[in-house]
Amino acid sequence: MSTAPAQKLPEGVFPTMITPFNDADGTIDYPTLDKLIEWYIASGCTGLFAVCQSSEMYHISNDERLQLAQHVKDKAAGRVSVVASGTFGGPIEEQVTQDKKTSMLQMEYLVYINGMF
Repeated sequence: MSTAPAQKLPEGVFPTMITPFNDADGTIDYPTLDKLIEWYIASGCTGLFAVCQSSEMYHISNDERLQLAQHVKDKAAGRVSVVASGTFGGPIEEQVTQDKKTSMLQMEYLVYINGMF
């Protein structure tokens, strides 16, 4: 894994996205999420913060977090910058594993929250 120098975030608006869920089974509602992504972009946002506190990050699994981040990145398709959070606590070994998986998504920007054990 290469270490690239840190980049400054572009100036502008990076909303902390909400994550819509299906009422029937509690899974992520991707069609509604797609509509939100398009709305944020059409509204002039500079970027999207895909996996964050308002994304119910503590209520979805590590795999769902990765899928959510990848989906937002894919849907944004380079039209705006995308930020995602890595880990949110737990044993340090699990945090390192999740951080590595998140970095493999090649997001433009990552936020790591590693202070909770």
